[in-house]
Amino acid sequence: MRTTVTKAVAGVAIAASLLGLGACSAQPGGALRVGEEVFTEAQIDTAMRELGRATGQEDDRLALILQLAEAPARQKQAEAVGITVTEQQIRDLTDKAVEAGHWKEPLPTDVSQTTLLLLEDSLRASLLDQTPMTAEQSAKGAAARQAFMEENPVAINPRYGNDPRVANGAGLGHAKPIFGDVVEVQPSKPVQAMGGN
Repeated sequence: MRTTVTKAVAGVAIAASLLGLGACSAQPGGALRVGEEVFTEAQIDTAMRELGRATGQEDDRLALILQLAEAPARQKQAEAVGITVTEQQIRDLTDKAVEAGHWKEPLPTDVSQTTLLLLEDSLRASLLDQTPMTAEQSAKGAAARQAFMEENPVAINPRYGNDPRVANGAGLGHAKPIFGDVVEVQPSKPVQAMGGN
């Protein structure tokens, strides 16, 4: 149990240190859209500020965007196999990270929903990696993830389309840039810019 908690705390700390957005014609200030949900530059700035204060490290905007692009699909995958993550779990783990000297300070009580989403996703990803599953459970989780991705296209602001991590699909495995600056993170649907072109 202690090893699992230690790995989970380390996972949250690592993810927070790796986290990582421009204006968009139809979504002014939009950085990323997952289905109908838009993450704004302001939300990303807030998450970066909160995580930077807590961890003492500067975050990478694009890495944060790529994580946000994957988080909802990963949540569906985890839910399908019975893995849930709560805000209290995040607070407990981050408090332990502070006690262990991995973080500089605990999360504020009024932490943003974007920051919580990122930390919950980090823990969720860690639990998906560490939880033993049958082939049937793995297939069920993968199917839930795929179904979500097919129903909820992900568009990244064209500002990030030329970054090699987007062009190569780093961390996403299915980013498809076209026209040099427009990226939709979707395995089987046409590419679209955030402007809806």
